[in-house]
This record gives sequence, C-alpha cells and structure tokens, in this order.
Amino acid sequence: MIGLADRECLKGIQLENLAGLAHSFHDLTSAVLPAKNIKLVDPKQQSKIVRDNDPDKTIRDGRSVHSAVEGAFATALFSMSEIGFDKERSHAVVRYHFWCGSLCGNGATLVFQKVNGEWKKTSRNCGGWIS
Repeated sequence: MIGLADRECLKGIQLENLAGLAHSFHDLTSAVLPAKNIKLVDPKQQSKIVRDNDPDKTIRDGRSVHSAVEGAFATALFSMSEIGFDKERSHAVVRYHFWCGSLCGNGATLVFQKVNGEWKKTSRNCGGWIS
C-alpha cells in the first residue's frame, strides 16, 4: 500500500507499518475458502490462463460475447493486499484487484471503520479502476 500515506482519503488515519504491508503475505489453505468456485492458484500460472481466456482474444476467435466473458470470469485472478490498521484498530484499509483480461477487471482501495463493534465500509474514495 505504498503511495497511500499522503492520500486525501486517509486524512486523519495513520496506518501502522505501511511499508511492511506492501511486502507481507500469508500462505492460505483451501480451508479458508469455503466457496466451491474459489481456489488458490499460483499467480504467475493463472496470469497465463487469464491472458489465454481474455475476452478480446476469445471473441476474435469466434466465441460469443456472453461465452467469452463467462469464460474470463471463470478463470479470473483475484488478489488482495494485507489489511492495514491504524493504531487504535478503528480503521482498516485494503486493496483488491479482479483481473479477467486486458479490458476485463476492476480494483479499488477500500477504507473501513469499526462502528459499534462492526466493520463498515466508509465513503472515503481512495481511487479504483475498471476496464
């Protein structure tokens, strides 16, 4: 989450260990993914699969738009950053990316606030993308 420290969307929030968040990762097991249509993948290998199933490519190869997009969504790569917290643990920030092809995907940086013991997404806009 390098580059977020001076963003207007985080005004008044000081995240702990911001530099370390960009370089940390966790190994996950399939036990943390109860949904049947989600699986852990090697991001480098999955990137090749995403490129092969890019709707831009598969539509030019003769697939219908619906079929091409459906195929791209089925092989998309979802990633998310480490969750950054402020010292008081009242705010949390996370980035995500959903990539399914050259013109297929979206991502954003989300800011959450703990209100009455529950995490709520705030309206703070830290930017995002869609293609």
